[in-house]
Amino acid sequence: MRRRSRAGGKSAKSQRRKTITPKRRNAPSALHDTAAARNETEVARLSRELREAREQQAATAEVLSVISASPNELDQVLDSLVRSAVRFCGADDAAIHRLDGQYLRVAAHYGPVPYYGIGHAILVRGTVNGRAVLERTPVHVADLQVETEEFPEGSKGAQEMGFRTTLSVPLLREGVALGTINLRRVEAKPFTNKQIALLQTFAVQAVIAIENARLLNELRQRTADLTESLERQTATSEVLQVISSSTFDLEKVFGTLLETAMRLCESTVAGIWLADGDHFKLAAARAPSDFVKFATEYPIKRSRGTVTGRTALEGRTLHIPDVLADPEYTASDYQSRGQYRSALGVPLLRQGDTIGVFTLTRSEARPFSATQIELVQNFAAQAVIAIENTRLLNELRQRTNDLTESLEQQTATSEVLRVISSSPGELEPVFQAMLENATRICEAKFGVLYRFDGDNFHFAAEVGTPPELAGFVRRRGPFQPTPDTPVVDRVMRTKQVVHTADETAEAVSGPSAKLGGARSLVGVPMLKDDALVGVIIIYRQEVRPFTDKQIALVENFAAQAVIAIENTRLLNELRQSLEQQTASADVLRVISTSPGELEPVFQTILENATRICGAKFANLHLYENGGFRRAGSYGTPLAWKEDIRRNPILRPNGINPIFRIVKTKAVLNIPDMAAEPAYIERDPVVVALVEKAGARSLIGVPMLKEGDLIGAITVFHQDVRPFTEKQIGLVQNFAAQAVIAIENARLLNELRESLEQQTATSEVLKVISSSPGELEPVFDAMLANATRVCEASYGALWVCEGDSLRNVALHGALPAGYAAELRRMANFRPHPEAPIARAVRTKETVHSADLGTEQAYIDRDPLAVAAVKLAGIRTLVTVPMLREQEVVGVIVIYRREVRPFTDKQIELAKNFAAQAVIAIENARLLKELRQRTSDLTEALEQQTATSDVLRIISSSPGELEPVFQGMLENATRICEANFGNLWLREGDAFRTVVMHGATAEYTEARQRTPLVRPSAARSA
Repeated sequence: MRRRSRAGGKSAKSQRRKTITPKRRNAPSALHDTAAARNETEVARLSRELREAREQQAATAEVLSVISASPNELDQVLDSLVRSAVRFCGADDAAIHRLDGQYLRVAAHYGPVPYYGIGHAILVRGTVNGRAVLERTPVHVADLQVETEEFPEGSKGAQEMGFRTTLSVPLLREGVALGTINLRRVEAKPFTNKQIALLQTFAVQAVIAIENARLLNELRQRTADLTESLERQTATSEVLQVISSSTFDLEKVFGTLLETAMRLCESTVAGIWLADGDHFKLAAARAPSDFVKFATEYPIKRSRGTVTGRTALEGRTLHIPDVLADPEYTASDYQSRGQYRSALGVPLLRQGDTIGVFTLTRSEARPFSATQIELVQNFAAQAVIAIENTRLLNELRQRTNDLTESLEQQTATSEVLRVISSSPGELEPVFQAMLENATRICEAKFGVLYRFDGDNFHFAAEVGTPPELAGFVRRRGPFQPTPDTPVVDRVMRTKQVVHTADETAEAVSGPSAKLGGARSLVGVPMLKDDALVGVIIIYRQEVRPFTDKQIALVENFAAQAVIAIENTRLLNELRQSLEQQTASADVLRVISTSPGELEPVFQTILENATRICGAKFANLHLYENGGFRRAGSYGTPLAWKEDIRRNPILRPNGINPIFRIVKTKAVLNIPDMAAEPAYIERDPVVVALVEKAGARSLIGVPMLKEGDLIGAITVFHQDVRPFTEKQIGLVQNFAAQAVIAIENARLLNELRESLEQQTATSEVLKVISSSPGELEPVFDAMLANATRVCEASYGALWVCEGDSLRNVALHGALPAGYAAELRRMANFRPHPEAPIARAVRTKETVHSADLGTEQAYIDRDPLAVAAVKLAGIRTLVTVPMLREQEVVGVIVIYRREVRPFTDKQIELAKNFAAQAVIAIENARLLKELRQRTSDLTEALEQQTATSDVLRIISSSPGELEPVFQGMLENATRICEANFGNLWLREGDAFRTVVMHGATAEYTEARQRTPLVRPSAARSA
C-alpha cells in the first residue's frame, strides 16, 4: 500500500529519486558559464518567490478587507476565501466545509469540480476532509483515486467526480475542528509547501471570520436580551400587565441551552431531564425523533444503567468516554436510537437536590474536554436559574390571578349588595345584577334564573338569552320539570349543582341546546333551609367546562339570591305594621349611610327596639371568646352606668341567665328578673341590674350567623310586663339586621383592606420596575407601605452580612436618640433572644406582643432598651427575607402601644419581605448582565485591535514600522498603559525602533541613544 504524506502528499514510491552523477568539465569557460547560469537561476527564483509572496500578501489583504468590511456576512467572506485559494494555490477548485454534527456540509465552493448533490458528507476517516477534522491536521494526497485502501470513501468520490490531487486543512478554534478548507486538482500534481502554508493561512482567516460572526451574533443576542430585560423592568405597575409583558419561556431557554451546548461541544444528541417523583422525564431535546418518542414514553429511574440515572444517583457530573465500553451502562434502547458513544451528564442542583440532568452525547467515542464539561456545568446552572425564575414567575402569576379574581368577585358581590340595599323588597334588579355578574365573570354566553314555589318553576331573570330560546321561555310560563328539561329536573331531584360538559352529548337535550345552542352549562340550586327556592343556570355555546372557582362563585350568587329573597320576605312582613316599617327603614337608612360603621347601626336598632316594644332600655352584646361584650346601649339608667363601665364584659358564672342563649341559641324570655335564681342567690351582676337599673321583664334575642352565635340583643321593662310575640319577632328582625350590618361591615372592611394591600403592593412593584438595580427606593417604598397598611409607627429593613446585620432602610419619625443608637449599631450582632435574632435563627416570623417582656429587654440589651425607652416601641413583628431558604435580611415594623398585629397584617409584611428578596435578586442579575456585556465588549475590542494589526501587515508588505506602530498603539490603548516601546535585538544590545505615547524628554533621550545594552535596558 502506498503511504501518503501529511505535508507533501506524494506516495513513498513517487518520492524516491534517481541519483544523478554530474559529468566533470575541465574547461575554465565551462565553469564561468555554469556560475553565470546559477546566478541567473537564483535571480529568477528570488523574483518568483517575491512575486509569489506579494501575491499571497495581496490575497491575505483581500480576505482581511472582506472580513473587516463584512464582519457579519460570513458567506461573502468564505466565498472570497475559496476564490483566493483557487487563484493563488493553482487549484481547480476549493471548498470550505463546516462541521455539523456527524456531517461536513459545504459552506462555500468555487470551481468546476462537482460535489455530491446533497452538499454534505458524513464525517469518516475514509475521506480526506473527514480525516483532517478527526485528526485536526492538514491532509495532502497526491492522487486520491489510487488511494483506495487508505481512503476508501474519498477514493470512490474522486473517481466519480474526476479529481486526483487533494489538500484539506482543518479549521481549528482552540483545538476544536469547525470544518475544513480543501483544494482539488483534476490532474495528479501535488501542491507545494508554500501553497500548503498559504492554505493554512486561509484556514486561520476562515476561523477568524467564523469566530467574528459568532461573537457578533452573540453580542447582538446579548444586546437583545438586555433590551428585553429593560423593557420588562419599565412595564407598568399593574401586576397583570407586568406578568403579560414577561417572557419566561422555559422551552425556549432549554432549546437555546441545548443547541449552544451541542454546537460548542460537538455533540450529536442533547437533552434536559426533569425530576418527577422517582423518575426523570425528558423536558427538552435535540435528538432524532425516534429517540425523543422513546424517551418520552419511558422515563428514566435513578440507577447506574443510564447516564441520566447515574448522574442523578451520584448528584455530580458524570463523564463516560464510551458507553459501549462501560460495564454498568445497560440502556441499549436509548443508545441504539441516539447512536451515541461518548456521554456527559451534569446534574441540575437546587439547594443540593438534583432536580434534573443535562445530557450531551457524541456519535463517536471521543471524550469531552474539561473546558466543554465546565461549559455544560455552567449551562446546567443557567437551566436551574431559568427553572427557578419560571417557578417564581408562575407563583407570582397565580397569586396575582387569585387576587384579581378575588377582587373581581368582591366587586361583583359589592354591586349585588348595593343593588340589594338600593332596592329593598325588589327582587328583579337584584336577580338581574346577580345574573349579569355571574355570566360576565364566569365567561358564559347567557344565563337564566327561575324561582320555585314548591310546585312550579317561574321565570325571574335572564341575560343574553338567544331570541328563539327567550321567546320559548316566556311562552311556556310556569312549568314543572320533565325529562325534556334535564338540568332543572336534576337540580330539583338532587338539590345539587349540575355541571354538564356538553349538553348535546347527553341522552336528552333540553331547549337551551336545541334553541339556544348551549353546550357547556352549570345549574346551581338556590336553597333555603335545604328547601329549593330557585335555580341559576349559565351557559356556554362551546364545549368548555366551568372551573371549580366559577361554580363556587355561582353558588355564592345563589346564596345571595336566597338572602335577597329572604330579606324581601322579611321586609314584606315588616311592612304589615307602619311602626315596624318606620323602625326598619331607620335601621336600613343608618346601615346604608354608615357602611362599615356599626355603632350608629346598633344605636338605631336599640332605640327603635326600645321605643316599639315600650321598653325602658336595651343593650346589644357581641359574643367574643366565651363572653358577652357590650357593643351598644340605649336608655341606660344613671344608677347602673358605673356598674357597666366597670364590667363591660359579662363572663359565664353558671347562673347569669343571658348565658342560656349560648346553650340554646333561642330567644330568652324572662317575665320577672326578681324571680330568677341568679337574683335570689345574689349574683352581683343580676342584683345590680334589678336594684340599680330597675329591670324586671326582659327578652334576649340571639344574633345568629349561619347557626353560630355572634351576639344578643336584650330589651328591658322596669315593670313585670312580658313581651308579646310580635315584639319578640320585631327584635328578632332587628337581630337579623344587626347580623347583616356586622357582615356587611366585615365584607366592606375586608374589601378596603384588600384594596389597600393591593395598592401598596402595586406601589412597591412600580418602584421596582422604575428603579432597576436600585434597592434604596424599593426598600423605602416597602417600609412606607408596610407601616401605613399595617398601622405601624416605624419600620426598618436589615440585610445579613455574615453573622451580623446592617441597617439599610428606616421609616417613621424616629426619636433622635433612638436614631443615633441605630446609626451607632449600623452593623451589629443582636442579642440571641432578641426577636430579630430569633427570626434569623429560626427562619420564621417572630411576633412580639410587648418588647418590654422580651428576654433581650430583661437582660438590658442596649438596642432593646433604647427601642423601649427612647422610641417607645412595644409591639413588633419581625419577618425574615428568605432566598432559597437562606436568610438575606429582615423587615421589622413597630407599634408604640401594646397592640398585636393581625394575621393579615403579618401576611402582608411577609409579602413585602418576599418582594424585597425579588428586588435584591433582580439587582444582582442586572449587575451580572452588565458585567457580561462589558466582557463581550472588551473581547470584541481586542479582536478589532488584532484585525487592525493584520490589516496594517497586509497593506504594508515589507514595511515593519507601521506594523510595529499599530501593534504598540493598540497594546497601550487596550491595556490602559501610558506609553510603550518596541525593541529589536542587535547582538548583545537592543535598539529602540518604535515608541508610542512617551514624553518628549524620554523620546529625545532614546533618539540620542537608540542602542542600549542589557544593563541600561533594565534601567530604561
